[in-house]
Amino acid sequence: FLNISRTTVLLAFENLIAEGYIKGKPGSGTYISEELPENLLLTKNIKTNFDSAKRKNSPEAKGYHFKKYLIQERLDYNRFAPFRPGMPDLNEFPFHIWTKLISTSANEISKNDFGYGDAAGYQPLRDAIANYARAARGVKCENDQVIIINGSQQGFDLVAKVLLSPKDNIGFEEPGYTGARDSFSAAGMNIIPMPIDEEGINFKKTKLKPVLIYTTPSHQYPLGITMSLNRRLELLDYSSLNNCWILEDDYDSEYRYKGQPLSSLQGIDNNDSVIYMGTFSKVMFPGLRLGYLIVPEYLIKSFTAAKMLTDRNSPIFEQAALAKFITDGHYGRHIRRMRLIYEKRKEIFYNFIEQYLDNHITLHQTDAGLHTVGWLKNFSSDVDFSKLMLSGGIYTPPLSSYSFTKKCKPGIVFGYAAYTEHQIKSTIKKMLRCFSV
Repeated sequence: FLNISRTTVLLAFENLIAEGYIKGKPGSGTYISEELPENLLLTKNIKTNFDSAKRKNSPEAKGYHFKKYLIQERLDYNRFAPFRPGMPDLNEFPFHIWTKLISTSANEISKNDFGYGDAAGYQPLRDAIANYARAARGVKCENDQVIIINGSQQGFDLVAKVLLSPKDNIGFEEPGYTGARDSFSAAGMNIIPMPIDEEGINFKKTKLKPVLIYTTPSHQYPLGITMSLNRRLELLDYSSLNNCWILEDDYDSEYRYKGQPLSSLQGIDNNDSVIYMGTFSKVMFPGLRLGYLIVPEYLIKSFTAAKMLTDRNSPIFEQAALAKFITDGHYGRHIRRMRLIYEKRKEIFYNFIEQYLDNHITLHQTDAGLHTVGWLKNFSSDVDFSKLMLSGGIYTPPLSSYSFTKKCKPGIVFGYAAYTEHQIKSTIKKMLRCFSV
């Protein structure tokens, strides 16, 4: 005898029946199932004579339209290697606070939020972002005008879906952010390059009428120009006269090291023509994949519907934790702290380049952001320079890779913010050694 109670045996049988291992037949007994539950979770591999190669090479194959964006030459590099632009220092982020907020958010949010939430985003986060954008960037908006997105790339996709049609003309900074340009090109839009001068994007000589102009006025990517107030007003007038949208990408406006920052374009727009986009990738960490659009009131429903059809809604835990991170003051404190750190690293980077590579590189002077541009003195091809640096394990993307026309001066885009003084100095010395190879 096993000395097991009848209750224990009955519970064991009930569990085995519930899991599908045994089944009972009334008046007969209990038997082992003919089909075990593990087998029901596995699919059989069925061989066919279908020639997948033919479908892959077919112009009708799904994804063919995006093929050219997949086969572009991409330099193989360590994604954390100096000097990658656009990277914050992840070692300085207060992950101990963030992980605690992620944990506590599970207990604090409503159980209803675990279902299909509002496609426009978690309301406390939209409230927190609206309050921040009004105070820090002079944005004019009500809280409901904030639409939560899964990073800037989704923002471009939603703008294309709501405001644009294939073959529409898009005014684009030249050189400019390739992530935006490729996204609109892949959606079938025509790119109209608009050169950058000392005041920002120059749209005055454009012959084709754009439906939308994409711009990064606070810190032009990648050249680092801050659009003047006069040019901002001219751009808004142009938009009003030509019935043209403006997509303002305010990707790293938090990091200005000298002078009073200018208000956002959206904040001085009186015609509801500006779509404002912000991201948390530069202040926090890129893997968060959360950002936001601030849209005119009459477009809230359209953008919410487009977001719902794209991915329904953004992850609730991250949204809840981010809302608390902002409202509890951690976001503002982290910005203030990192602004001092990045400003010091910028000065170190400039000093070391001047000390070791002054014969090869002239740095563009900038008072904002996480990157700068270096103009090459002895190289006619910035691609060749990048490949030379890559041979030494240094990532220095060529400026020409951001250009639609490929007519820009040879230059390099340097990201300095994510790297310590030791990393900056040792990498610049390594660059110097690459010239003697």
